[in-house]
Amino acid sequence: MRLRTVGEVAELTGVTVRALAHYDDIGLLSPSERTAAGYRLYSDADLLRLHAIANWRDMGFGLSDIATMLDDRDDDVSTALKQQRERLLDRADRLGMMIDALDAAIDAHDRGMTMNDDTVIEIFDGFNPAEHEEEARERWGDTDAYAESRHRTSAYSAEDWKRFRQQNQENLDDFIAMMKAGSPPDSPEAQEAARRHGALIDEWFYPITPKIHLGLAESYVTDPRFEATYEKAATGLARYIRNAIIALHD
Repeated sequence: MRLRTVGEVAELTGVTVRALAHYDDIGLLSPSERTAAGYRLYSDADLLRLHAIANWRDMGFGLSDIATMLDDRDDDVSTALKQQRERLLDRADRLGMMIDALDAAIDAHDRGMTMNDDTVIEIFDGFNPAEHEEEARERWGDTDAYAESRHRTSAYSAEDWKRFRQQNQENLDDFIAMMKAGSPPDSPEAQEAARRHGALIDEWFYPITPKIHLGLAESYVTDPRFEATYEKAATGLARYIRNAIIALHD
């Protein structure tokens, strides 16, 4: 059995010596053997586990979640890697469709054309901003707001949508980080994220009132379309955002 030192593993994999030491300290990846002097020695099985850890990290999972997935299971690391492969193939398919949609959007933008709804949906990987407008119109009958949103979005370019997606994702990432850190929805930082959530809608789609914001918040846990969007990003996120928005306007 070939054993590698921590330095060799770091050089081969790109994972830093410091990270390997941390993984060992928390029990996520302990080397199979050690030298008489206590230096870590990694086996091929250890490298497979490290590869699985790196893949899960790249998918956005935290170390504690990765430890649970790797250890609280009846199958082995090889099975975990096969599952990761399936997820990566699914992601590759989605990315391919998004690239095609972006090519179409770029072409439309260069020719001065407006993107169609299908292109917008593909770029946003299933998230259609128009659903927010429709929800506002159907639930609250705010036709002026709906007309304003249609007026704004009809003029948006591919670059505009890209900027919105980046800002929206940053807001979601903040919510996810707070939720995973255990910050309650009524904490100051969560309410600030809720305020930015409303500001994004106000800036990009239609004037947001407390009534509309609260109505949207409730729909995140009652409407399968909205709930699926947020739950896809993180389990429990839909309810966390909803509660943060309620706390903001309480």
